[in-house]
Parts: sequence; structure tokens; C-alpha cells
Amino acid sequence: MHDVELNEFADANPKLESRVRLEDEKYRQCERQVVRKLDLTLLPMLWILYVFNYLDRNNIAYVLFRCKI
Repeated sequence: MHDVELNEFADANPKLESRVRLEDEKYRQCERQVVRKLDLTLLPMLWILYVFNYLDRNNIAYVLFRCKI
């Protein structure tokens, strides 16, 4: 709601409009940094879990095949 109010005032005042755009750019830059940090933190862990899941399924299948259950 605060952004809507700023944008309404930005239409009336050109100086404020440039500040609103700058704040939007800073927000987008911060958002990109946070998303990248989360990606670099979570994706390696997810890949490790995926590999463990794959290994676990193959080992269970191998044991069942060897035991002929």
C-alpha cells in the first residue's frame, strides 16, 4: 500500500518519481542478491539429497534382486 501512495505522489512530483524508480531498482538488486544466495545455499544440498535418494533406490533394488524375494 505504501508503494501505491508513493507512485501516486510520483506522478505529481517529478523529483519524487526519480526517487521511487531508484528505490525500485535497489529493491530489485537486493532481491536478486537474496535469490542468488538462497540458490547457492540450497541447490547443492538438494543435489546431494537427490544423489542419496538415487543410490538408496538402486541399493534396495540390488538387494532384492540378489535375495530373490
